[in-house]
Amino acid sequence: MKGNIDAVHDFIFEGGDVNEMVEIPPQFPARFFESFHGFPEVTLLVLWALGPHKTTLLHLSIVNLQPAITTILLEEGANINATDQSGRTPLIEAVMLLPITRLERTYWANQIGNLFNRQLRKEISKEAFGKIAHLHSTFHAMTSQAVRRICFGSILHTQEMMVEGLENTITRLIAAKGIDVNKTTEMGENPLCEAIKNGERDVVEQLIQAGANPFVKINSITPRELAKEYASDSGNPVLFNDIYEIVKSSPVQPPPRPYSEQATRRLGMLYHHLMGGP
Repeated sequence: MKGNIDAVHDFIFEGGDVNEMVEIPPQFPARFFESFHGFPEVTLLVLWALGPHKTTLLHLSIVNLQPAITTILLEEGANINATDQSGRTPLIEAVMLLPITRLERTYWANQIGNLFNRQLRKEISKEAFGKIAHLHSTFHAMTSQAVRRICFGSILHTQEMMVEGLENTITRLIAAKGIDVNKTTEMGENPLCEAIKNGERDVVEQLIQAGANPFVKINSITPRELAKEYASDSGNPVLFNDIYEIVKSSPVQPPPRPYSEQATRRLGMLYHHLMGGP
């Protein structure tokens, strides 16, 4: 990590542009491809289908979960609203990445739980192997368990730090001067919508407080309508009802409703009547 930070400092010291677009092969964090062990053709297919991708250093620092580098780039004037080739801002990237990082943490927690719930050793019959064999087996099992606990505890701690680091990055981005929290990609990716869909209550609250517009139409639905939909039809009604209440508390006013043809005709008739028409 220190090497990465030093490299960024050297880049800036030598006059590097923190807003320069860089073209990279399509890449996901290495952990993404762990699901495809034994299936290298899947990885190759994904890489071939996406082709080269243009992005910024700020986006890269977020995707690779490097909050310290994200902070440095922001302090050095990185464009908070810059978009990558897919039209995503750093904020959109971070909000979309958060549930994936949480899922990883849950995966490792389950793996560790399964490990320690599993019977680590089988009891050795004292009659068959003698008391010494039994004690040796017990000691070996305890030692293995201790080693595993240290190793997997470290992994889980790292995952916790990744989630916490990304949460802090999102908070820092939302609070940054000049941030556009309503930026939306052509595909309809919007920070508030993504946070609602993924049940990120705290992120939704921060976005609402920062002026996110719950009434803007995105793919024929507004964030407020989306929150209401999830509140009435989801596996976690308590969470999504809470999110819906937060969205409803937005100080942003809805746009005036356009008159329908019928309302326009009635307005004309009322005007005619008030002006003394027959």
